[in-house]
Parts: sequence; C-alpha cells; structure tokens
Amino acid sequence: LGIGGMLFAIRFDQLRVAPGKHMFVLDRDKEYLRMSPGFDKDHWPDTNDHTYYGDVDSYWGYTAVP
Repeated sequence: LGIGGMLFAIRFDQLRVAPGKHMFVLDRDKEYLRMSPGFDKDHWPDTNDHTYYGDVDSYWGYTAVP
C-alpha cells in the first residue's frame, strides 16, 4: 500500500474486503498511514532484519505471542 512515493507494510488484520468491489479497505485516515513505518520503492527494508517488522507490529498495535 502506498501514498505518494512511500510504501507501507499493512497487517492483513487491519484490512477488510469491500463487498462486491474486489478490493481491500483500510479503515484509517491518511495521516495515520503517513506516520506509520514506511519505505521508498527503491529502498526496501532488509527482510532479514526483524527490527523493521517489530516496528510495524508495534505501530499497528500487534504483540507477538512467544
């Protein structure tokens, strides 16, 4: 998901399917998304570094169960 030139990792549990429209809907305003951890399309986060995913989970209010 992106705004402008930024891309954002969104947890699937934050999305809902819009009936009959074949699309996902995120029930958050643009400012909330702008403040979330994002990245530039030319500079993706290191997927081997779990710090990024921890930041994303924390922002969206998810706590991993050990």
